[in-house]
Amino acid sequence: MDSGHLTVLQAIALAGGTTRTANLGGTRIIHRGPGGISETPVELKKILKAKSPDVTMQADDILFVPTSATKLFAGRAMEAAMQAATAASIVAIP
Repeated sequence: MDSGHLTVLQAIALAGGTTRTANLGGTRIIHRGPGGISETPVELKKILKAKSPDVTMQADDILFVPTSATKLFAGRAMEAAMQAATAASIVAIP
């Protein structure tokens, strides 16, 4: 950040990390240039494991980390199961 540029890891840290439902494999940098908008895939999962080099972002770049529909559905299903189990245990107590 000394040179005025942010890396992907710095951007993630400034955002407070990723969410538990983040699709790390779908991460990309969105850049608007004179030729229009371009998207660059980022191997965030590998960067977080130090298996790939950190990527420097340019001014006005957007780091996009999408939500994983599978993780979101699994989390919601688990919440529903816990609520059902809690309700059943309350009803079972005489």
